[in-house]
Amino acid sequence: MISLFRARRTIATIVLWALCTGVAAAGQPRVIALSPHGADLVAAAGGASQLVGVAAFTGPLPVTRQPPVVGDAHGLDREQILQLHPDVAVAWKGGNRETDIAWLEQQGIRVYVSGPRHLADIPREVREIGALLGTGGAADDAADRLDARILGLHSHATGTAAVNYVFQVWHRPPMTFGGKALLTRALRGCGAENAFDDVPAETFTPDPETLARIASDVEIIADDLGDVPPLTSSARILRVPADALYQPSPPFVEAVARLCEMLHREKGRADR
Repeated sequence: MISLFRARRTIATIVLWALCTGVAAAGQPRVIALSPHGADLVAAAGGASQLVGVAAFTGPLPVTRQPPVVGDAHGLDREQILQLHPDVAVAWKGGNRETDIAWLEQQGIRVYVSGPRHLADIPREVREIGALLGTGGAADDAADRLDARILGLHSHATGTAAVNYVFQVWHRPPMTFGGKALLTRALRGCGAENAFDDVPAETFTPDPETLARIASDVEIIADDLGDVPPLTSSARILRVPADALYQPSPPFVEAVARLCEMLHREKGRADR
C-alpha cells in the first residue's frame, strides 16, 4: 500500500514538473520560492514563469498554471523538490530552517537568502534575484519603480509634524510592533513614529500599565482582527488591510506608502 501511494505521488509530481517545465523557457534557471514573499520577489524580478515550486499560502502568480507547493512553516518537501530539479532557491532568513538551507546547498541548488531589514533592501533584492535568474532588465525596471515610491515617502516627513502611532497586531494577548520591526523602520522614513520604538523587538506583548500610559495620535488595527477594541486611548483609530504589511516584498512598499498617506491624513484631522 505504501509503495502504491508513493508511486502515485511520484507520478503526480512528474506531471506537475512537466507542466512547469512547459512554462519555463529552455536554458532559464528553474527556481523555487520557500516563502510567500520570496515568490513575490521572484515575480517582481520578472521570473514568475521560472517558478517551479512555491511555499504554502503563496498568493496567485501571473502565470498560466500555479506551481506546486514544496514547503511550509514546518519544513520542505524534499522528495518533490528533487523531482522538480530547481537551479535556484529563494529562502527566507529566519523563516526557513538552517538545516533545510544546508540540504538545498548540498544538492547543488544555489540558495539566495532574503532578509530585508529596511525598505530599501526590497528593491535591492529584486535586482539581485533578477541577476540570478537572467531577468536583469525587468528586475531593474521594477526596482527603479520601487525606489521612486520609497523616495516619495520622504516627502511626508518634510515640513510636517511627526505622527505618533501604535499598531495592534493581535488582541489575545495584545500584541504590537516594536522598534526592530521592518514596518516600524519603514514608517519612520515618512515621519511616522512608533510609540514603542524603543522596545528592541519585532513584536511583543505590552503590559496593561504601559498601554494605559500611551496616548498616540493614531492606533492602527489590522482589519483581519474584526471589530476588536483599541489597545490605547489614541486620538483616532485606523483600521487597515494588513496582509501586505506582514510580507517584506514589493507589495509591502506600496502598502507602506498608502499607510503613510492615511496616517498623515488622520493626523491632520485630529489637529483641526
